[in-house]
Amino acid sequence: MAFLKLTSKDQYGNREVRFIYVSGIIGLCKTEQELIDVTIDTEEGSLKFCSTVDRNRTAELPLSRVKDVRDFMFTKTYYADKSVIGRAIVGSWLGGPNAPVIGAISALQGKVKKTDYRRRISIFYDDTEGREKQILLEICGASIGWRKFVKELPKDENSVYAPKEKPESTHIKL
Repeated sequence: MAFLKLTSKDQYGNREVRFIYVSGIIGLCKTEQELIDVTIDTEEGSLKFCSTVDRNRTAELPLSRVKDVRDFMFTKTYYADKSVIGRAIVGSWLGGPNAPVIGAISALQGKVKKTDYRRRISIFYDDTEGREKQILLEICGASIGWRKFVKELPKDENSVYAPKEKPESTHIKL
């Protein structure tokens, strides 16, 4: 399994991007944050999902059932313990013989607020029973070409992959 993917196309020229799987396809990934390859197969008119850990674990979604695709910034704020070792090292650089101890003690006085920014993609689709579902993917460092991927996915009824309704008859009987 290679983490880095140096192209945004598969061997057949279809758009393919590597993402971190978050949720939406039961049974595709066995571990959290598993890498998957997602391919827009224009020949078959489907979106294909394949685990990078086990290539036999796959899923497929007809592009005609994709209703909307959105990318957004996901922000997670949490509190982490201050680094005792890091503060001791900084203290040793800044001061005399007691500075490392004072630096280490300053870390014991609380927690530091951290914010984690991640970009995610949400694919909304209708399942076989007509209920709206969502697949959630996260962009990782190996997600080369993800912006083009989002642009190429159908987003509304004007898509070439959207199911076509029969137009009303314009035949006039006299």
